[in-house]
Amino acid sequence: MFTPKDIISELRAQPFEPFQIKLSDGSILNVRHPDQAMVVRGHVIVGLPPEASENGGSFESATKVSILHITELRPLGRRPRTRRP
Repeated sequence: MFTPKDIISELRAQPFEPFQIKLSDGSILNVRHPDQAMVVRGHVIVGLPPEASENGGSFESATKVSILHITELRPLGRRPRTRRP
């Protein structure tokens, strides 16, 4: 199981490496910039970029997911990191 500190650690890594958040329902959220996600009391809010451009500075919408539903943090270009309960 992941903790808020695990997510914050990924977001504050220097240099930042884009990563994916895999959820218990199988969906995946891409985090390409540290300002794209925010940890708030047991949840992560991830900004979703417009479909046409994932490199824009503004987000089309956001989704709030419970940290309890995060099953993997998958750095883009490397092997996945998983937590066991």
